[in-house]
Amino acid sequence: MKIFNVLFMLVLVFLTGCATQYKTVFDHEESRSNWCSCALLETQHGLFASVYNNSSRVNSELYLNWKKIYSGSQETIGQGLEHKNSVYFPVECGKGLIYRDGKVIETVKLDHSSLAIVYKDQPCFVSSEGSGEYIINAENGNKVLRLAVNAKVGIPMSAAKLPLSEEYIIVLADHGGNESLVTTDGTVIYLPNVTTVVNWDGKIIAGAAGIMYEINVDKKSYKKYYNTGTKMINHMWVDGGLLWVTCSSSDKLLYFTWTGSDYKVAEFTDDPWPTGKYFDSRIAKGWWARNKKTQAQWYKIEKK
Repeated sequence: MKIFNVLFMLVLVFLTGCATQYKTVFDHEESRSNWCSCALLETQHGLFASVYNNSSRVNSELYLNWKKIYSGSQETIGQGLEHKNSVYFPVECGKGLIYRDGKVIETVKLDHSSLAIVYKDQPCFVSSEGSGEYIINAENGNKVLRLAVNAKVGIPMSAAKLPLSEEYIIVLADHGGNESLVTTDGTVIYLPNVTTVVNWDGKIIAGAAGIMYEINVDKKSYKKYYNTGTKMINHMWVDGGLLWVTCSSSDKLLYFTWTGSDYKVAEFTDDPWPTGKYFDSRIAKGWWARNKKTQAQWYKIEKK
């Protein structure tokens, strides 16, 4: 048994030490001031990215492989969902979007949504509507489920499937102090400043302000996992066993291996915002987006 333990530790140290190292390489930036990055998604069709006018808040654009394919009056075009041959984009204050057969289709009207999921085999938007939070069929607008909160809490930002389940845990972000994690089967966990959540190898990890927490859904509790030293964790993403984390103020890109080791890929201290904004940075396969003050920048992620 002692020999096995020693061998296991040697393998663990070897794997940790041999983790792939990454770097960011500046690619381009938005030429217009006050146009900020929002969605970033790699799909079978290519890379989707969206920007929004942070001054007017009534202009948004969607790009595919850096070619503009849509311009509309939505406040934002949020993080997309690829499902079968289509890509679904939630929005704030306007009609949601579907990319299908090379075209962008306007679909159901939404109040405040930045989240799309597949729920009970249906592509859906999760949206703050009227006095509640709803899961809405993205094709026909039918309300599939009202989430178990008593009122409109905040914009749905992120979701992850619960371990060994088809149910979801969803982030309802809010500036007013009601930020919550709510599951589709009725559990509500209040977590101040929560913005993003993932299922990483069976662990539910949420980002709130600049701190990562491990969530125990059954006990409605959480414990600190890691402090990023930033104002806000904007987005987390799991790829090939790695947990990627992107933050703002300072703008930082990190990843974690399954052994728990953390690696900093990039950090910029040129964004003076005293608090992060929900959409300040995004991560996708091979790409990182950040908003330097109020101007979007995109970087490629490459192996060192």
